[in-house]
Order: sequence, then C-alpha cells, then structure tokens
Amino acid sequence: MDRLITEEDMAMHDIDDKELNALRMQYSWLNRAYEKPFLHTANDESLLTTVEKVPDIGWIIVPTVRETVTDQLEKMDVDEAVSYALEKGDYMPVSSLEQGVVLSHRMSQWLGKNKQINQSMNEYNQWIKQKEQ
Repeated sequence: MDRLITEEDMAMHDIDDKELNALRMQYSWLNRAYEKPFLHTANDESLLTTVEKVPDIGWIIVPTVRETVTDQLEKMDVDEAVSYALEKGDYMPVSSLEQGVVLSHRMSQWLGKNKQINQSMNEYNQWIKQKEQ
C-alpha cells in the first residue's frame, strides 16, 4: 500500500490541494468524483465515504457511492462497499477513525470547491457563446 497519511501530517499541515490531487491519482473513485463533478445518484450524491476498521488491515476509507459500467452512480450499503473495496484493493488506509473522518471531510470540501469552479467555467462559457451569437 502507499504511504499512510498520519494524524501528525494532518495536524502539522492540513492536507492541501496538491496532496489531494496526488491521492486522486491513486484512487479511481476519488478521481471519478473530481473529473465528473456533476454525476450524481438519484438522491444527488456524488461521493460518500465511510471509515471502517478491518481486521488485519486497520482503519480504511471506502466509497459507498460507485460508478457502474453504464456510467451511473450507485449507492452501496457499508458492508457491500467494504467488501468491494477490499476485493478491488482501492481502499484508502488511515491511522485512526478520527484521521479518516477528517480526511473524508477534507476530500468533500475539495470536491465541492472543484464543482464550484467547474460550474463557474460552464456559466462563463455559456455567456461567451451567447455574446458570440
């Protein structure tokens, strides 16, 4: 597994955008949420995560919303999400429940900021197209 982000890392400096960008390159589910900010479940969810303790592994972050083969998002229950992540090997190891919760919240903030930027760019592009007509 890749480097474990510790609570000390979090305390010394909040996980910044550069570090989150590196994480998204490691985890396809985080990258999908970043690259497709307007893809949502029927309940308007784009990324939900849970922090779970798994025997012989420790604390992990796993997504409970996954993209299907038909480019739709599907919400899984926690047990299904953990099993799927363990099978794929795409869980994010963390040092504690607290660190997992903090990191999950930070990812949500980062993805929200990305969505706002994309929305602004879309609105700007529409405005430009209207001006060109």
